[in-house]
Amino acid sequence: MLKLYGPRAVWEKAGSVPVLKVSPGVPADNRPVVFYHGWSTDSEKQLSKALLMAAYGYTVFIPELINHGQRGALPDYYCVQDYDRFWHTVLATTEEYEELSSFIAADMGCYPAVMGHSMGGFIALGIGSRYADRLNGIISMNGSGDWMESHHFFEQRFHMNLASHWTLRNQVEENTPLAHTGEMKDIPCLLLSGEADASVAVQAQQHFYNVLHQTNTRAEYRTYPGLGHFVTINMMDDALQWLNRISMR
Repeated sequence: MLKLYGPRAVWEKAGSVPVLKVSPGVPADNRPVVFYHGWSTDSEKQLSKALLMAAYGYTVFIPELINHGQRGALPDYYCVQDYDRFWHTVLATTEEYEELSSFIAADMGCYPAVMGHSMGGFIALGIGSRYADRLNGIISMNGSGDWMESHHFFEQRFHMNLASHWTLRNQVEENTPLAHTGEMKDIPCLLLSGEADASVAVQAQQHFYNVLHQTNTRAEYRTYPGLGHFVTINMMDDALQWLNRISMR
């Protein structure tokens, strides 16, 4: 019979990073998952997803990201002048994973799987390309591992023309997961995208998967016809079934 648990949620600190920890209400297997939220939201708004995963026995850690929630929420997340803050958040959060993963390993006795939606999906793949030995799997929902193609999409979407003068170009080009697929060759990866997503370029994620799958046969890519930039129950069910299949190192 399927076991379901009564979850509980508490705020903790991983070094300087506030983390909302959502755990099963009774002792369960050590199966930690980090969930990264998207642009313009915050950790507490991810509780419905985390509670669902905790009900299946997972302990979910939801870091609060810079420029969000209690770490300095912005008055307007879609001001073109603040475009660089998006990429600063992606890059800084990727770096913070080293400290976060140490905190989780000390707490749980193993490294987590990392998961994220939208910007969180960018971050999850960025972490995978940099800290392959500190995680057990990656789920990217409506995210992208081809950061430069996504940048060009954002330029068109918001009618920007940054060209070669963009100050973050070198950092994004150097850190894009697309340039580091070799480091991800042994990591189970699940990429999920809505085919009608108008917020993040689906073609960027498709291109990333095509390159990744050449060296990583454990990578999977699924799309959802007619779905926009949303996480659905079907998507969460697919993610949970996939998490149940992968073995935690």
